Amino acid sequence: MSKTLKNKKNNFKNILIVVIFIYFLCIVFGKRLDNMYMIWNLLLAWIPLEISYFFKKVFGDKNRKKYSQTLIVLLSIIWVISYPNAPYVITELVYLNGNKYFELVNSKGTGVIFKNDLNIWKDFFYVFIGVWICSIISFVSIHINRKIIMERYNSAFSWIFLFLVSIFSGFNMYLSRIQQIRSWNIIINPYKTIVLIYKNINKLTFEFSMLFGGIIIIMYMITNLLINKLKNE
Repeated sequence: MSKTLKNKKNNFKNILIVVIFIYFLCIVFGKRLDNMYMIWNLLLAWIPLEISYFFKKVFGDKNRKKYSQTLIVLLSIIWVISYPNAPYVITELVYLNGNKYFELVNSKGTGVIFKNDLNIWKDFFYVFIGVWICSIISFVSIHINRKIIMERYNSAFSWIFLFLVSIFSGFNMYLSRIQQIRSWNIIINPYKTIVLIYKNINKLTFEFSMLFGGIIIIMYMITNLLINKLKNE
């Protein structure tokens, strides 16, 4: 890895760390500790990002044989299991439904008055910013691996990889949000988790997976197009 690329990588990661730290301080000093769960979500999303950067280092090294193949396979499995934790945070937006942001001024619903309660708008801010940061982490993590696959194989394989991972992440969202099956359950109780996953393979989960997998793909493609456009300007 060249010194320039390494500096860019470190700069980006440092900026993200600073942003997350400021975000953490905002939650603490804003006295909205109920939103602290978003920090946990960010930490979980950070795991696949670190693995992706490690893969970038490995496959960018001409002497990659010095790296243990067993380690690479193990980290690949961990990445596949942990990556859905990043886009999963999108579903945290549903918690905003617990706050009443406006009232209808008549029974016909033709008039709306928004609440001036700062606490509910703080909730909106913290959840939205947390989802936004996780979306960035999600994009970078999967983009690094897609680029590696494209360079080692071809563009078609890289897009197939993106599609499969996105659909798998959509399925993981269903398991985590609806069935309360977490990523770490596969490690704590693998047999029971596999049985539960098998029982949840049906038409509903397929449609749910396609829906949220589609959201991930669309978000990725739009972000990727914007970045490429900015590079060419």
